[in-house]
Amino acid sequence: MFNDLSDFSYRRNFIESIGFYLAFLLLALILSALSGWLVAMYVGPTNALKAGPVAGLISSVALCTFLSFKMLFKKKLFLHFGALFLALGSVLLSCVGGCLFGLIPVAILSGMDEKE
Repeated sequence: MFNDLSDFSYRRNFIESIGFYLAFLLLALILSALSGWLVAMYVGPTNALKAGPVAGLISSVALCTFLSFKMLFKKKLFLHFGALFLALGSVLLSCVGGCLFGLIPVAILSGMDEKE
């Protein structure tokens, strides 16, 4: 289920895609919490409640964008319209719902093959 998480050219089945989603969701939660905490420590206690969640959202959008386009290039799908649409959808969904929604198209991309 959690095999080859760092191999972005690997074609995953349904169970492995769920494991990929869960593993990177945990990584995104840690990254968002860490970036939110760092920004909150920088801006001070008066603006921490405003700046922390924004930093977490920015880091989750950056992670989803990085993962989706890295997977496109590793699988050589950057000219495939459906895969490109999924990668752009990942960026848009991560803007709306963070990594909880933004990683769903990335998990779908992880199950795609070069020929699809």
